Amino acid sequence: MRKTYMGTILVVLTFGLVMLSAQDIQEEAIEEEVVEAEEYIDEDVFEEEESVNPLDGFAVGLNVGLPIVKGAYLEGQSGTNFGLLIGTPYGLPLGPLNIGVGFEILTYSFPDADFNGMAVLGTFNVGLNDLLVFPATLPVQFSAQVGAGLYGGGLGTTIGGAIDIPLEKFNVNLPLAIKLYGRGNAMTNAGTNSNIEGEPTGWINAGMMITYDVSTLF
Repeated sequence: MRKTYMGTILVVLTFGLVMLSAQDIQEEAIEEEVVEAEEYIDEDVFEEEESVNPLDGFAVGLNVGLPIVKGAYLEGQSGTNFGLLIGTPYGLPLGPLNIGVGFEILTYSFPDADFNGMAVLGTFNVGLNDLLVFPATLPVQFSAQVGAGLYGGGLGTTIGGAIDIPLEKFNVNLPLAIKLYGRGNAMTNAGTNSNIEGEPTGWINAGMMITYDVSTLF
């Protein structure tokens, strides 16, 4: 009888040890799975953080324009405008419109009037397609631009409209955008580097801007 009792106790103890060992193995496996999942999540988050390009939304470009209407002291004079453009991803939402912020360094020259100078501008660019209810399939976009800053020897402003032609709409695999525009320029002071020193003047020019998406370089 005692042998039977002892055998029963041994069987119970052995079964209990087996169950405890199986539980420990199961807990270790769960812990390993949790650690692996955490490492996998951390790696994914790290890869996503690494994939963010700090230059997304930035663009640089060139502006070339010719005056077609000239203001005081410039009538009948020749001239050329060149500009360096910088577009940014920053903007100001205004109702249905998203106003993009940019910068431009503009040079202008009217050799016949011995008048040349430089402007440093902050610009606001507004897409008009949503406002004008154009169809989304339209291959071009309409936009407006307003800018202000230092012009010649004083302050000045520019305002105009443009047709934006994104090349990807025409299956051209280049990170370029072309803008055909017309805009007016006005300044309070022509500056000292001219024969119309200190006088206000202005002009309307037509031209083309070409911008390049710099985020594609990296």
